[in-house]
Amino acid sequence: YKRELSLAIMDIDNFKNINDNYGHLEGDRVLKNIASILLKNVREVDVVARWGGEEFVLLMDETSANKAFVVCEKLRIAIEELKIENLPSITISIGLTSVKNEDNIESFFKRADDALYKAKQSGKNRVIINA
Repeated sequence: YKRELSLAIMDIDNFKNINDNYGHLEGDRVLKNIASILLKNVREVDVVARWGGEEFVLLMDETSANKAFVVCEKLRIAIEELKIENLPSITISIGLTSVKNEDNIESFFKRADDALYKAKQSGKNRVIINA
């Protein structure tokens, strides 16, 4: 429709350690808490979905990468501030991009995934835009 569209791929940092050290029920509790934070902090028209084991995606219609960055940073901070009894602090890394005219689904997702990889490689607990 030639409108702005941004995509964020989010990955819980060190999630395997939670499952390994505290059990899968605790890992499930972390996933539920994060899903709740995501849903409470985005617009009704935004789409939040679990993408993989510890990954989520967020589609933001009519949202530029710069505006999406503000949303993602808010989400990152809210998750960092999350306190779950008997568990260590939880952080999340986020890769973000906006659709380009020449994109197809694969190129759109790959750019966000590449940004997520950069966020993980540069220290985790951050939002990286791949424009």
